[in-house]
Amino acid sequence: MRTLEVFHLACVFELKVPELRRAELQQLIASINELLWVGHFRSSLRPFDNVRSCSELRSISANAIFQLFNMAANQQEGLAKYHCAVRRVLADRSANEAIAAVTFETAGEA
Repeated sequence: MRTLEVFHLACVFELKVPELRRAELQQLIASINELLWVGHFRSSLRPFDNVRSCSELRSISANAIFQLFNMAANQQEGLAKYHCAVRRVLADRSANEAIAAVTFETAGEA
């Protein structure tokens, strides 16, 4: 973003959401956000969003920039289970059913 002199890195789940499912999806996003320790989903399902000033980037190492990309990739992997919940909502499940299906705790031994 040259006009603002910032570097904006965002990862987005690309989805087409039918109008009839948008309210349920918004409810699911709110439920997921309550479970996250770092970051949050926006209505656009953008699970990673980081903005750095260009002057800040000039003074950091290539390794630090690599770590920023690595952090984005790791967060995407960690949010895969929530993507499954989104798919459930798009398949006409309720937000409550979808979040319950991906957040259950296992116990015992196999």
